[in-house]
Amino acid sequence: MNTESIGKSRGSVIHFFPVLFIVGIVPLIVKGKYFILNGIEKVYWKGCYHFDIFTYYKALCFIIAVLILGIIFTFLKVKNKILIKRIKYNKFILSYAFLIVLSSLFSENILISIRGYTDTYQGMIVLLCYLFLVFVVYNMVNDEKEIRIIFKTLIISSLIVAVIGILQHLGYDIFLSENFINFYQPKNFNLTPEDMSYITEGNSYSTMYVSNYLGNYVILVFPIIIPMILYGKNKKTRIFYIFALIISLVLLLYSESRAGYLSMFLVLIVLTVFFRKQLLEYKKFTLIGIVIILLLIFGLNFKTNGEIFKEMSRLNIFEENERMEEASKRFKIIDIVLENNKCKVVTSENAFSLDFSDGIKFYNKKNISVELIKENNTIKVNDEAFNKYKIVETKFEQYTDYILYRGGTILIIFKNINGKIYIESGCNKLIDTVPKIESFGFRNWGRFASSRGYIWSRSIPLLKDTILLGYGPDNFIINYPQDDIVGKFNNMNTYKIIVTKPHNMFLQIGTNTGVLSLLIYLVFIFMYIRECFKLYFKRSSHTFLTTSGVCICACVIGYLAAGIFNDSLIYSAPIYWTLLGIGISVNYKMKIEKDVEDKQLKYID
Repeated sequence: MNTESIGKSRGSVIHFFPVLFIVGIVPLIVKGKYFILNGIEKVYWKGCYHFDIFTYYKALCFIIAVLILGIIFTFLKVKNKILIKRIKYNKFILSYAFLIVLSSLFSENILISIRGYTDTYQGMIVLLCYLFLVFVVYNMVNDEKEIRIIFKTLIISSLIVAVIGILQHLGYDIFLSENFINFYQPKNFNLTPEDMSYITEGNSYSTMYVSNYLGNYVILVFPIIIPMILYGKNKKTRIFYIFALIISLVLLLYSESRAGYLSMFLVLIVLTVFFRKQLLEYKKFTLIGIVIILLLIFGLNFKTNGEIFKEMSRLNIFEENERMEEASKRFKIIDIVLENNKCKVVTSENAFSLDFSDGIKFYNKKNISVELIKENNTIKVNDEAFNKYKIVETKFEQYTDYILYRGGTILIIFKNINGKIYIESGCNKLIDTVPKIESFGFRNWGRFASSRGYIWSRSIPLLKDTILLGYGPDNFIINYPQDDIVGKFNNMNTYKIIVTKPHNMFLQIGTNTGVLSLLIYLVFIFMYIRECFKLYFKRSSHTFLTTSGVCICACVIGYLAAGIFNDSLIYSAPIYWTLLGIGISVNYKMKIEKDVEDKQLKYID
């Protein structure tokens, strides 16, 4: 049997152009789109408009590419040039797709469920495109040549992503240059570098918007360069791919993504486990590789004044425990009770009450009145125990704002509307009572992983309402307890921030499309990984296809690890599903070969 062929080959690369577009062009797309927000999106957002340059057109072009791929796939099937592989994964993909559709149709916000929410645009259409993509890829990809051209396209595209990201780290951000702003801004806009300065984080994010998403991207690119090195056609080709491998590692280090570092560590462990025999056989090359990686890490850490090691150290659970203990000693709001125009505030320092029934009155925890001194629109508390507090009064035509400060930090924003006091919540809603928010776990660990501990603790209880069907794709932001004033202030420094994502791929799936869909997805991925171990773990020798199978398995495991800390979004998800499709196709081929070999051995016996 020909080891380079998996199934029927179409003999033309044009059939794969949409796939090449998805892995090579979609990650590079940067184009401005201006939205005026209405309805519920206006409520759960920071302002009345949104300007996007990284996400909307990526999602749109991805959908168009998948539609074209679907037309090509249908044409080839009608012409009998494709044989649908009858494999166990089909029913899982179909079941997952069915639940996505049901969650969307039964959502309270059907339009958002279908097209996605502002800034992520990952609604039902995009999710179904992911599933259709993996299905088409594992049915269309049938030989080594096709895999090589997909890998090559992805690697070349990643070099462009890397150049942009590395230049950002060195102080030159192409997205803040006037020439490039003129390229990506919409017509009739006149943006300046100052207008776009909000997008920079001070580290590398390239075309992925956020450094963590860049880390996810590198995790998918790094392993698939390995078979291109080992089975390069000539010395020059192998040198080029070695260079690409080094550049991808540099980009990951510059991204300063802790989730990326942790996932890369896991990827290297997986590769070591699978290729343990080869690594021991070629000890010289193994040692050279280890030395190069260590020199890169130490050298780049020195160049960044220790920032890389600083981020890596935060992966140390013992050091993180000490940091959480220190964080628990910070000033905190313990409770807020608003009732009958009176607000009782309990903090880690003291307790006090505000009475808005007749002007403003301030009481200590013993309910003794404390003198207030008004200077212009600022009301100060004339008491040594409360000298950090002040209230800034601002009168408008229809209401009056009272902003309670502690030092320079806003604690609570009150609004007096027709004599009734409300608190302005995190998403600008007015509430007359402060709700008690349900939480699960992460006690005193709310600030873990950049406040992910807090977000997870409030997201996990949502799962009890999404057992069969979720709230709907991209509906997390609407159903998260945005009115959690106490929790947000204590763990995110301000309660005015809006939590848009769970920062966890598994909670993302469980809340949006349901716990049942999450279980189906996990079983699907577990079966794929188990199949990889059964096929490749005991192999003493490898080919391009088996090496690709191992490396894609490492990609999937690394992406799952990153998914503990990051959501799965359009920046890297299309590549993940494409590689998963290739991995399933390769496994299908290897399983057929193994079955044939087993039958031959049985016949000989």
